[in-house]
Amino acid sequence: TKSTRHARAATRESSAKKRKVSTTKGGRRTLWVDGDAEWVGSSVWEHEDEKENYYDAVIVNGKKIHVGDTVFIATDSKRMKGLSEQKQWVGQVCALWEDTYGAKWYECRWLYWPEEWKDRKHEADVKELYESDHCDENGVETLQGVCKVVTEDEYRRRANNNEDLSNVFFSRFLFRAKTKILDPIPGSQTMHERMIRLSKRQQLMREETKEPQLISCEPQVAAARSGAKKKTAKGTSSISGRENYSKACSQLQLSAVPVSLPCRDKERQQLLEFAQGAIERGGSGSALYVSGMPGTGKTATVLEVVRYLNDLHNQGKLPAFEFVEINGMRLPDPHQAYTQLYKALTGKHATPAHAAVLLEKRFKTPDARRKVCVLLVDELDYLVTKKQKVVYNLFDWPSRRHARLVVIGIANTMDLPERLLPRIHSRLGMGRLVFTPYSRDQLKTIIETRLQDLEIFDAQAIELCSRKIASVSGDIRRALQICRRAAEISEREAQQVALTDSSSAGKSAKVTMMHIDLAVKDLSASSHIQLLSHLRLYERLFIVAIVIELKRLGAELVNVESVFDRVEALCHTHQHTIPPRHHLMDVNSRMAAIRLVLLEPSTDIKDRYPMLRLNVQTADISHALREDADLSRYL
Repeated sequence: TKSTRHARAATRESSAKKRKVSTTKGGRRTLWVDGDAEWVGSSVWEHEDEKENYYDAVIVNGKKIHVGDTVFIATDSKRMKGLSEQKQWVGQVCALWEDTYGAKWYECRWLYWPEEWKDRKHEADVKELYESDHCDENGVETLQGVCKVVTEDEYRRRANNNEDLSNVFFSRFLFRAKTKILDPIPGSQTMHERMIRLSKRQQLMREETKEPQLISCEPQVAAARSGAKKKTAKGTSSISGRENYSKACSQLQLSAVPVSLPCRDKERQQLLEFAQGAIERGGSGSALYVSGMPGTGKTATVLEVVRYLNDLHNQGKLPAFEFVEINGMRLPDPHQAYTQLYKALTGKHATPAHAAVLLEKRFKTPDARRKVCVLLVDELDYLVTKKQKVVYNLFDWPSRRHARLVVIGIANTMDLPERLLPRIHSRLGMGRLVFTPYSRDQLKTIIETRLQDLEIFDAQAIELCSRKIASVSGDIRRALQICRRAAEISEREAQQVALTDSSSAGKSAKVTMMHIDLAVKDLSASSHIQLLSHLRLYERLFIVAIVIELKRLGAELVNVESVFDRVEALCHTHQHTIPPRHHLMDVNSRMAAIRLVLLEPSTDIKDRYPMLRLNVQTADISHALREDADLSRYL
């Protein structure tokens, strides 16, 4: 609000003039404000709504500080909570900006000293800091100068070379400020990448400009982000071996969806012919059911086709259309699909029952000016109810003469139409497309496409990974996970070699077949996977229910009662006896005892149950339960 911004500006000016102690926005740390500040260069981005101008760098008391730098931060020494007088607070500058009232601000991602967390269970070095996910906003006058935070291996290397380490520290862990949990920092990820992911301001800039506004304090990282690869005298890239590993691991992430998906040309062409023809015909009688095992590229291929259709429309080669996506897994109740569809088409909210009536009326009423709506219903099997009314309506409406509606339903279950009532089966039978598991050659092609020009994988290593996955499931997600883990193992070995042989520093060794074997064993033989593989029926249902609820909410925590409700729904779907609540409480306790699930207190004082957090990767759950035909399709 305007009053809040006025108050911020007034507080900043008062603090700077009177040298008073200024509390951070989060209220958790108290800073000593002093000094003058001026921007370096012109603004790199303006947030029009908030009237804020963002900058790459600032000079405070003669010291130049960039976005991305780790810095010392001024504080009242009486408030250091047990820290020695020699230690200062340290943070990372995530963003720099000036608000509409002229106040200069920075977003800080705090780094914690180990002694600030009394419950730590490991010995900490005197030069060790914990990175954290705690970010807040402060006046730039609190910045005191730049320091350096590196990896432990880099710190040891500098120490062995007798370099000056007075303002150099190292970090091995990420401290979760709210939950008081320490997570090891993956070697495949840089500090800058974690900053962009955790910073609210960086995410805001990414949403507005489609790329992070970051000027890095590390020239190599800055060059990599700008897409510029500087050439050495010999014509080779100056990007270090470590950055090659980091880039490879980033491109092998499941969330890194490429612009074009290889090896699905036939399915893409069928989808394109169906959707383009349906739009040109006005959508009459157009419905398609897409099925296939998890990890076969169903949703990604549909979305790629929709992007291509949008390009055709922009070129004037296709009539205008609307695209609406509904994910059944993310709906609290199947009937909410009516509400989401109606809101997407009209911008208005209605209860599920009222929205169903309004949609029925809309699809019966002729209106030639109305755009064709292409509706994608992902995780269709989550919308199946006892009377199956929701699924019936979604696939019956396109058959209406004036509906101007195209429906594409996606599910992992190939025989879903046969499981439904005959009247629905007849609607789904209009068109079907099956995505078969990826073959060995297809998996190999996809991995090579992801890695592009990064030559850190031996060809035989990719071949071995492709063969192993093709013989089991053909799941590209598992193949990417194995390759990413193999790259991390190879990177760790390269770092260990560099510590003993300085001439090999910066070089990247190839990921070999041995690394692939180690990655497979590491992912398959972990204690979590062993535990998951031996769970009993209701324990498996409980874990899968948590995964479903977390995906639906898009959150990290889920309420116990909602998990219980989901377990009961799964039991109903798969015809298992519904257990009493006290039995599910026992299951919950067992899962917490073996650390597959973490219990955390609810922020709602009215909530009598704790919140649940998964303590295992979803990919591990998927791998451990891959032989459970009923439950594996939810993962």
